[in-house]
Amino acid sequence: MLIVLIAGFPGMYPTYQIADWDAGLDTSNWATELQLITDEPIELTLDLTPAGVIPVSGWLQFRIEGSTDDWGIESDCQLEREVCRFDGVTQASPSEVNLTISQATNGQYDLNPLRLTIFIDVEGREAEHAIILMPIGITAPIDPLWLLIEETETPRICLSVDVTSGDSGVLALSNPFWEFEGETNLSSSGTHDVCLRGHEGALRSSTFFDSFNRVMGPVLSFERDNGSDSNWWMAVNGSEAILTISDLDWEYPLWFAATETLTFAYADDGTASCPSTDVIVEMDTSGEWNWTFAERSAIRIPAGVAAHGRLYFAAEGWLAICLETQMLGSYRVLEGVDVMTQPGRIGQAITVPPFGIVFSIVNREDRNLPISVEWTGDSPEADVWEVTIPDEVGADSEVDVTILAVGELALERVVWVTVGADIVTVHLAARCPVDGCEAS
Repeated sequence: MLIVLIAGFPGMYPTYQIADWDAGLDTSNWATELQLITDEPIELTLDLTPAGVIPVSGWLQFRIEGSTDDWGIESDCQLEREVCRFDGVTQASPSEVNLTISQATNGQYDLNPLRLTIFIDVEGREAEHAIILMPIGITAPIDPLWLLIEETETPRICLSVDVTSGDSGVLALSNPFWEFEGETNLSSSGTHDVCLRGHEGALRSSTFFDSFNRVMGPVLSFERDNGSDSNWWMAVNGSEAILTISDLDWEYPLWFAATETLTFAYADDGTASCPSTDVIVEMDTSGEWNWTFAERSAIRIPAGVAAHGRLYFAAEGWLAICLETQMLGSYRVLEGVDVMTQPGRIGQAITVPPFGIVFSIVNREDRNLPISVEWTGDSPEADVWEVTIPDEVGADSEVDVTILAVGELALERVVWVTVGADIVTVHLAARCPVDGCEAS
């Protein structure tokens, strides 16, 4: 350290020429995997030490991925806005944060791996650190998420299951949009690879999402030879909602305007997250307005936007919609044709209640777009939908789509909308339950 300080005197090598002199927090000693035991809280200490030589201040945010059950995180530095603030830590005067992670309620599903994601918010040195919380002593998956291997009309997802000694059984599914590829009999201990092949609409067959807005995959059941069962429910990695934007120039839709002031946060890489600080530029939306997102930036948009505004993006990336530090929604921002649905999201399931639904296809391009309809499934009856779908949507306009599920068969149904280069497609899929179709 003495040599570094001398080198920083005037006339010699300035401190800022030293490699990584302001490299943010050093996470090299942080855990990457911890044991997860049923009904036992996890105690975790994070050392706060700079990776460089100058003092570091910032925030930490914590988020649990991989479960829909209620998990709680307590911290000795937790603030009202659910962020952890640290100030002026140095190599000579480091600090630490102590966490307790516990299941706040009895889970509906059996333990599966979780991922604790820690967002390190240091200006100019933002980073993420992941810690896998791994169940021990029980048969369970070893991956916190389904891996999306093939993102096609018939997608393929995979994970691995570790079977403990003396345990055996078969895997089963209750979602008819997915089928097993390969062996389902887990009769030997050790790690077994499990892959599923989806039918059309498989990735849209769930209307549930994790905290990162990834689609929850099918429930995977392990039916043991001794008569007991385990059920695991995990999200599918890479299944986040997509926001397609022409020329990375997006007109803020007035119907997005909420009853509360919201924060829009952009990042060109990493994972969608909300800003830790409450010091954020608030747009004046009384007249026409615009904002350009840089590498990682955020703006606050007041409730009840009165005038049109535009958001410009430096590159493809992520957009998070936040109420303070609570993420209300997130999108993967991609270059493409600017079409939206109201309500709903492009590429994700649109819930159709028993009395039907009317939703809008909003064309924000300056040209007409044709609308096609695609019917898929294995229903033995043909007439299982009543729909009113226009042939096209005009430039800078919207059309209504009406969909009603009909018939006496107890079908599993999925509706979603996709956008191609020059066409909008409304997809309707109806499949018999795994035990077959029966009239109700």
